[in-house]
Amino acid sequence: EALRCLSCGTCTGCDICYTLCGERAVVRRAPGHYRVDVTRCKGCGVCVQECPRGGVHLEDQGGGNGD
Repeated sequence: EALRCLSCGTCTGCDICYTLCGERAVVRRAPGHYRVDVTRCKGCGVCVQECPRGGVHLEDQGGGNGD
């Protein structure tokens, strides 16, 4: 129990989101610091699904047609 990882929701700089983004929307700034280029992001959610720490989240930015 004492050896359990307590980094849920915390980016550890593993680069999985950066590596797997087919649109190159994830931009690496420094180790463990990323930003998303919203002009490139298609909202596919691969980064969210594959993040081992649950540190990536998708948010509705509006602009959709409500479907």
